[in-house]
Amino acid sequence: MVSSTQTRKYSVDKLTMKNYRIWKPRMELLLDLEDLLEVTVGTCQAPKNTQSEAWKDRKNKDKRAKLEILLHVEDKAS
Repeated sequence: MVSSTQTRKYSVDKLTMKNYRIWKPRMELLLDLEDLLEVTVGTCQAPKNTQSEAWKDRKNKDKRAKLEILLHVEDKAS
């Protein structure tokens, strides 16, 4: 189970076999609002120093982005 202490005023339907065209721009906006889009599209390079705070922040953003995407995909194919 995944929970969040932050309540959102918006939602994105889960991705299904039929709604990709509307899901994609909505998901991109959600990731952008959460400051995670650059991690998913590859415009944010990971710092070389794996001990730096910047690297830890980048790794955390990567995990959060993956979680957001996975939580917005239908569990089974329709």
